[in-house]
Amino acid sequence: MRLDSRWCVLFVLSASSLVAQVSAVLSGSVTDQTGAVVSAAAVTAKNVDTGAVRSTVTGGSGLYQLFSLPPGEYEVHAKKQGFKEGVRTGVHLVVGQDAAVDVALEVGDVSQQLTVNAVRQL
Repeated sequence: MRLDSRWCVLFVLSASSLVAQVSAVLSGSVTDQTGAVVSAAAVTAKNVDTGAVRSTVTGGSGLYQLFSLPPGEYEVHAKKQGFKEGVRTGVHLVVGQDAAVDVALEVGDVSQQLTVNAVRQL
């Protein structure tokens, strides 16, 4: 019985490291036009090819992270009441990448959109 549990642990550890090898991490900050952090902003990453969407909310420091994203082309959207929606396009994730995508929001109606086509990759 002890031998079987060792194999199970080895299998689980191998499987989790395999998952880490076929995905990417997307993180960044959401700020306003003055550079102040925007907490509780809704952040979504949409895979352009598949349409799959992953969402999170920025913390008190304006930071967000999305783990285990499949490689591909993404759009990153950030929204908060009282601001125009911020959109970053052209975010290309590759296996094992930890990409940083910051979004700056401008004061305005949430129905308005500000799109930026530039990405900083680590």
